[in-house]
Amino acid sequence: MARKTYKKKTKNGTEYYFFRLFYKDNRPKDIYANSVSEMEEKIGCLL
Repeated sequence: MARKTYKKKTKNGTEYYFFRLFYKDNRPKDIYANSVSEMEEKIGCLL
């Protein structure tokens, strides 16, 4: 899987990564993770 840039957000002093995945029927799925490697693992499980 190619590396992508993920949006980094901070809420209540905690930083996390955010990515919005769109399925073929244009349903969005929001994915949150604490690290880039965890994000890529979550995305890989959904695809």
